Amino acid sequence: MENEAGHFDDLVEALQDPLGVRSLCFEGDEWVREDLVLSEAVGSLENLEVLEIEAYGEVRLPESLRELKKLRKLSLDCGLREVPWVVWEMEGLEELELMLTRWELPGDLRWLKRLRSLDVQGVTRLCPEIGYLKRMERLNVYATGMRSLPVEIQNLTGLKGLDISYGAFPNLPKFVCRMSHLEYLNISYTFIDELPLEIANLKGLRTLEFGKQREHHDKEKYKSRVLQIRQAWCELRELRKLDLSGQRILDCSANVRNWTQLEELDLSYNEMDAIPGELFQLGSLRKVDLNFNRVQEIPEKIGNWERVEELSLNGNPIEALPEGIGKMKRLRYLDLRNTRVSEIVVEGIRERFPRAKVER
Repeated sequence: MENEAGHFDDLVEALQDPLGVRSLCFEGDEWVREDLVLSEAVGSLENLEVLEIEAYGEVRLPESLRELKKLRKLSLDCGLREVPWVVWEMEGLEELELMLTRWELPGDLRWLKRLRSLDVQGVTRLCPEIGYLKRMERLNVYATGMRSLPVEIQNLTGLKGLDISYGAFPNLPKFVCRMSHLEYLNISYTFIDELPLEIANLKGLRTLEFGKQREHHDKEKYKSRVLQIRQAWCELRELRKLDLSGQRILDCSANVRNWTQLEELDLSYNEMDAIPGELFQLGSLRKVDLNFNRVQEIPEKIGNWERVEELSLNGNPIEALPEGIGKMKRLRYLDLRNTRVSEIVVEGIRERFPRAKVER
């Protein structure tokens, strides 16, 4: 069936106009079976640019895929035991998404010289050959058993985004902190309990996600030693988004003054009993999440957050809101669930901000 110009989710329909097909996606009930075989006929789709397969069983890919010279994105969400060799022959690929059921991503990956984006699940080890992919801009690895990264990753001088969340990394490799071109770093839900001082070298970092597991059967593995904002982090002047949820932060009054461009701040599930005045100096904030801390009072300075559109205070023992909140003209969402703020006060807020969603 054709959903939009050039996009199909049925091979039979696509073969009626093979030169007009740009995108082909297989998913749904008909793919819930084992040993799926993709027809050799797919090789006749000469202008195909995107091929996505989502299935529960093993998928056998035809050799004719090597004829798809214009294919730029291949997504195989189907639990492959091994990657078919034909994938490594598709040298024009720029985006590759794989779900594997083997331990290691094979070194054959090095043949995909044009690869810009790699998204892989199910491996516990990356091959050193990944360092050959000089055009790589984004690397996402989801593997709960992965404990280390190959040092060759530092050779990816064009890499802007690195996501190693949910891995079993005991610490952040210092060579990652030498990759000064990084703009996005996600190390959430790992065993990393502290960031090295060298994190300050990532001068161009715009997003840092370092959230911790909030509940886990083995909390010792996910423990955090972060009790306050570190001085080294103050050097990350380009930050737009910062996630420090689920740490043990008691105070964040120091070392935040340089975050003049910060737009999203997540300090939820920490141990703060107050919102320090220094945070209200960050006039660029648009989204602030302070859920499940111990904040008892909101200061008048909250009015300084004139650009804030979303403010979450769920789970704090707050009883009242200051008049200063009326200065938050852009407020569109306010979460007051599980607080002590009365319904009368909430109704007053709703009248003052008729376009905002206020939850209690």
